[in-house]
Amino acid sequence: MKLTIYPQNGHDSWNKAWAEADFFPNVNRANKTNPWPLTGRTEFCPGDAINVTLGLTAGFDGYEWRKNGVVIPGATGNTYVATSIGTYDARIKRGTEWSYYSPIPVVIKIKTPTVPPAIKLDGLQSRAIPSPDGKTSVTLSVPATYATYSWKNVANSTVLGTTNKLTVSNPGAYTVKVTEQYGCSSDFSAPYTVINAAGANPPAAPSNVAVLPLSKTQLEVNWVKNPNAPNPETGFEVYRAATAGGPYTLIDTVVANTTSYVDDNLNANTKYFYLVRAVNATAASANSNEGSGTTLNDEAAPSAPSNLTISGNAGSFMVLTWGASTDDVGVTNYDIYVNGTKSYSVAGTATTATVYNLVKVSFTTSW
Repeated sequence: MKLTIYPQNGHDSWNKAWAEADFFPNVNRANKTNPWPLTGRTEFCPGDAINVTLGLTAGFDGYEWRKNGVVIPGATGNTYVATSIGTYDARIKRGTEWSYYSPIPVVIKIKTPTVPPAIKLDGLQSRAIPSPDGKTSVTLSVPATYATYSWKNVANSTVLGTTNKLTVSNPGAYTVKVTEQYGCSSDFSAPYTVINAAGANPPAAPSNVAVLPLSKTQLEVNWVKNPNAPNPETGFEVYRAATAGGPYTLIDTVVANTTSYVDDNLNANTKYFYLVRAVNATAASANSNEGSGTTLNDEAAPSAPSNLTISGNAGSFMVLTWGASTDDVGVTNYDIYVNGTKSYSVAGTATTATVYNLVKVSFTTSW
């Protein structure tokens, strides 16, 4: 029910009420002939048993129920149990007069099945195992917003997992079925294939990997692909290491026919090592040769911090605040000196720090 007070009106308050946008829709919603489902549930999943008690206010002199506009024989009470889909309405009798049928009937229907989500790799990783970074498993994932999960390999019906992620160490095609909260189970999703790196029809291995310095923070990795390979690649994986021979980390994947990659956000004057692997839908190539390169030297010092201020002086500590330094590569840290001695080091993103264990000095003057 709704209550609206019109403090500035008298008998013409009805005119105001009738002019409200929701007045007549609200009257229809509150109509005594509108049935209501006892549990509130009117949608069912395919295969569910339907058993819904529909109700009207007790105490009238007569009731008549319809399904899809056809009177239901024997349905003359203030409740009716619906066991199949359809549109249910009713009318009531007071004395000898029947009302009209429900302006808002109850519609019992089959709920639309949940649409299965697409399976993705959980973060940056190779779908072809084993991979040059030493991994022998792959973690698959779907959104964590569903109520239930059921993973399986399409080759059998064994349930492999019941959360939104599944880690697998065997190549194959994997699929998942999900259920939304208060929803129906989906069909199984489109399969996601984890590739056997040693599978049939591998692409040709990239060759002649060479690395060129572009800046203090960038290196360009170049390679050559076989233009006449019998099994084309679907993409390339780029791996990086801090030492020759690894261990390697997968840093990115690029599409087919790519022959270069720019690696960014590196440290200045630092040597890095790279290899590249081609992959397709059935296998992975052998690893390329290892290439290496060194970023340019950082010879320019950052600007000095500015506007150093002190606050919160409590005797044993004080808070320092300063303006950030600038640098073409980046500030890695700030060193804080107390009485000429380096006492603290904070991150290059910080512009404030607290200095502790200070000794409060008092001055006394006598004459």
